[in-house]
Amino acid sequence: MIGHGCICFYNQISSKHALGDYSVSSLSLICGVVAVIVAIIVFYLYQIHSSPSFIIAFSLLFITTLLMSTVTFIAFIDTYSVRSLVKENTSKMMSLEYEFECCGYKSQREYCQYLHKPTCYSRIVKPFMTFRMLCSIAFFSLLIETISFGIFLCLWFDGLEAQPQDMITLHISRVD
Repeated sequence: MIGHGCICFYNQISSKHALGDYSVSSLSLICGVVAVIVAIIVFYLYQIHSSPSFIIAFSLLFITTLLMSTVTFIAFIDTYSVRSLVKENTSKMMSLEYEFECCGYKSQREYCQYLHKPTCYSRIVKPFMTFRMLCSIAFFSLLIETISFGIFLCLWFDGLEAQPQDMITLHISRVD
């Protein structure tokens, strides 16, 4: 989780892009801060070894994974806006050509080769398509993790009602 938070920090700080409003959401930074804080809190609660602290720790993990999957889903949707914006808005495209030292969207390949510049499609849109694919994979893996945390929490509450003990006794009885 700390790794995910650091990736969110890096994503927010390092992306200086002409389409920055569309490519990187400010939620990424918030998600990074929350992920790091929750990881520290969960580590602290895990050291206490009591049933309520475990429940609070896993509840925080559940909420954080839900938040992270929401942020990755928003980033996944934003990549569609990037592609449509680059395709449709010609004046924006001209400023992008200057910004990224590229030419044309998908046409003028011979002209681009003559100028020794890549097409703007390969310079701008392809990385976003890769980012979209990575976001979709991250979203579905976080969604599965969130569902598994939810199921685990439900099973945990049922187990606590059956035998209300502290965690150390519960672990010792399972080892025996």
